[in-house]
Parts: sequence; C-alpha cells; structure tokens
Amino acid sequence: MITAPVVKANAYGHGSAEVARRLEAEGAPWFCVSNAAEGVVLRDAGISARILVMGGCLDFERNTLLGYDLTPVVHCPAQLRDLDRLAGHSGCSLTYHLKLDTGMGRLGARAPLPELIEAVRQARHVHLEGLMTHFASANDFVSGQTAEQMAGFESAVQTFRAAGLAPPLLHLSSSGPVAYGLCRAYGKLVRPGLALYGYVSPALGTPPHARRERRSAMAPSGAPHAAPSSPWSPRATQTASRISSPTAATSSPPAASPPS
Repeated sequence: MITAPVVKANAYGHGSAEVARRLEAEGAPWFCVSNAAEGVVLRDAGISARILVMGGCLDFERNTLLGYDLTPVVHCPAQLRDLDRLAGHSGCSLTYHLKLDTGMGRLGARAPLPELIEAVRQARHVHLEGLMTHFASANDFVSGQTAEQMAGFESAVQTFRAAGLAPPLLHLSSSGPVAYGLCRAYGKLVRPGLALYGYVSPALGTPPHARRERRSAMAPSGAPHAAPSSPWSPRATQTASRISSPTAATSSPPAASPPS
C-alpha cells in the first residue's frame, strides 16, 4: 500500500517544502497538493517523489504539469480531452487519475460511466493510472453514507474493469478512514492529511478499530487474532507533526502510536 501525504495549503501552515523534504527522506513516494502552483513549490524545493494535483488545473496551468512532472486529477470528460490534446501537441505522455463523485458533491466526475469510459478510451496521449473518490462524512460511523460511497466506487471499478480498463491505483481514504481503521476503504493508496499534523476529527459512533478491539478483548485467552494492516508510518507521522520545531530535523523522533 502507498501512503501519499497531503501537503496542500502549505502543509496546513507547517511549511510544505520542509514537511515534504522530511517525509521524502522517511520514504514517502507520493505527495498530494491542491493545485499546480503547490506542486511547483515542491519541485523547486528538490522533491523528486510523485506529486498528485487533486484540484484539477486551469487552462494556463496545464503546461506546468508537463514542465514539472505533476500528475493531474481529472474531474470530467472535457478536462480529459484538453489534457489529451496538450500531451499530443507536446509529444509527451502524461498519466492522470480520474476522480469519481460518489456522494461528496464537491469535485469529481458525475457523468454516466459509459461516457467516462468512452472518454478514457478516446484519449490516446494520456494514461489512466488511478481511480479515486473522497468521502463526505468519513468519521461518521452512524450514517450509512460512507458505506454507500464505497459500494458505488467498487461498482464503478468493476464497470471499468469489465470494459478492459484496470488502473493500478485505487484510492478513497484521507485521514479519517486510515486513523479509524476502515480497512475496506484503503485501496492501493491512502491520502492522510490533517492526521499527519496531529489532528483527527472525533468519530461519531463506534469506528471499526474499536469494534475489532472489543472482539479481541472478548476472545478466549490465547486465541490468535490478526491485526489489520495499516498504511501508517508512526515515525513519519510524528515527524510531520513536529517538523515546525527547529530541533525536529536533528533529533530522532521516539516511537509513537498512530493517532486516535
């Protein structure tokens, strides 16, 4: 599983270049930003990891994607056609991730799946690397909205696969699902944001990790039980939350548990 730390909005005020440098040294292979300008800041700071531009790009920003090796998120067929023309004219190949709006109602493609699939097939100069979505109420374990979004996303993935399209990176989770152990939503890549800097929104209801702990406590003594795999790197998590300290870069952070 790939962890792609979110360093948008200047790493939530902590300094995107400083945070990204430290997390890249800890092994982070991806970073997530909101726009191309934020990606340029990371490249100018010497970051070589992959950079996902989650908010899409305005017309005047598209050449920046190629010049700075940024990976765009596409939100509609028209954006995909524009990217395909850009890549074709430049003679370059470009990878992208397609975001599906499964219920957030903010960003993401809302076109019928057959239309999206046809747009992907028609694009000759860009390559679909990932399918993604975003939860509207990921920390609410009383509402059924997150389960509905997961089901909608999984159904869309199956439709794409049936059409011969199988992007390798599927991702749904930001901080909440990761921190609270919603393993079904991890996919192949997770996007922890605020949790890296020491904050996770309180859960409403009983999160999955608490239910697992309760079952473990009720199990007979000595009965084996497997802990769920987690994309958290506690060392990197604590590093990000301490990065604004002048001494953080020179001291070795002690072992820490994932935030709760």
